[in-house]
Amino acid sequence: MLRINRNLEIALATLQTICSSEKPMRIRDVADRINASRAFLDRIVSKLSKAGITRSHRGPGGGVSLAKDKTSILEVAQALGYKDEDYDTNVALALRDKINGVLSQIEAF
Repeated sequence: MLRINRNLEIALATLQTICSSEKPMRIRDVADRINASRAFLDRIVSKLSKAGITRSHRGPGGGVSLAKDKTSILEVAQALGYKDEDYDTNVALALRDKINGVLSQIEAF
């Protein structure tokens, strides 16, 4: 069974944060917003980039952005090393609740 661990929570928070920006965000800024260490976030974003979920931009105005318009939670979990058989309905429901909480906070903002 897929457990909702810190890696998955940080990956989802990262995606939520960078999708709220119209331009690429620096890793340092994302880390500050989601209260994560930069080194830890670098590892997560590297995995997401290798999976084609995020894209890195170098140079002035660079940072990280979404590589595509839609990404499933399963794709994010797989990018972090989870296998299809690790994913089950209980995890989907728990993640849905977390995502709905984030969406509520965004709407209130």
